[in-house]
Amino acid sequence: MNMYKWADQTYLMHSYTFLFAPDSDVLPADFPSTREINIQIGKWASLLEERSNALLVRVPTRKVKQMGLTGLTKKQLREDGRLTSETMQQSRKVHNLVMELFRQYFTQQLAKDGRKHSKQDFAKFRQQWETALLEFRRIFFKAACDKSMFEKMEKRALQELTVSLKQLDSNRLQLN
Repeated sequence: MNMYKWADQTYLMHSYTFLFAPDSDVLPADFPSTREINIQIGKWASLLEERSNALLVRVPTRKVKQMGLTGLTKKQLREDGRLTSETMQQSRKVHNLVMELFRQYFTQQLAKDGRKHSKQDFAKFRQQWETALLEFRRIFFKAACDKSMFEKMEKRALQELTVSLKQLDSNRLQLN
């Protein structure tokens, strides 16, 4: 998972955390229980935290060789792929739970009026929800990128990585 995808996933996770927090006053009082979604958001947060502790910056093989460092092993690459896959699956699971909670809420609200919800009406709502969420993400990342925040973070992370890897190599040479 590249740094931008990780940042997008983190942004989404925090948005859902805010929206479905037990003490949130954003949702109506008669909204269905959010216990399960909060559990799943917690799992998603753990995966993203684990991912943030992993190597985030991909260095091209050519640059790694120029710096005199060794690349990632197959085991490290497999672990990275596993973690990325689990994170994306958890993201989809949370999103599906969100849509299910909204569907339940609309069904309850319309039942109070003696009506049933139509799949078309919910599809319209879902499209509006996803469009609004995408727009919020776009605005957030546009503001962040205009200030070159991610480029600076990536450059700083690469510099720190290079320094720490060179120190590791020099320590290994001193032990030999």
